[in-house]
Amino acid sequence: MAEKMRRIALGSGALYLSDFTADTIPSVEDLKKTTNEIGKIKNGASLEYSKETYTATSDDGTCSKTVITNEKVLLKPGLCTIDSAEVAALVSTARVTTNETQTTVKIGGSTNDNGKVYAILFYHEDKKDGDIYVLMIAKNTAGLTLDFKKENEVIISPEFTAEAQSDGTLVEIGFVYPTAV
Repeated sequence: MAEKMRRIALGSGALYLSDFTADTIPSVEDLKKTTNEIGKIKNGASLEYSKETYTATSDDGTCSKTVITNEKVLLKPGLCTIDSAEVAALVSTARVTTNETQTTVKIGGSTNDNGKVYAILFYHEDKKDGDIYVLMIAKNTAGLTLDFKKENEVIISPEFTAEAQSDGTLVEIGFVYPTAV
């Protein structure tokens, strides 16, 4: 077992996305490919784990038990690049058409929901202290906002909500040990 290491993680990372259709989550190596990078990150990304609990207590207050009743994991990246493939991956009702002069994305109509879920990898590289990654099966549940402003880039802020794997896992967080230089 490696020695316990305390790190200060500085910086952002890259976001990779791939269709998920199997029963087994893809490996980090399979996901971390340029062709799977959905866009460039701006303002970082946040991972949120939350839970709801229920506590049962006896009438006299001498006995109690608390159980988890619900769990939720959200990954919230800020994306500063935009293209039709990115929009189509973020919006389940998106349909993309292309001709000689443009690509058009039509959004909407609940009957157009493709039902897709994705293998999502957020990968933070740190040559000194070791990389950190977040791996999950999820879909964007936040919709889409394109906020055009005079002096700022457009930031797309999806919220990827994790779906439970067969063993109940919602998210895998990997702390990769640094390699000797």
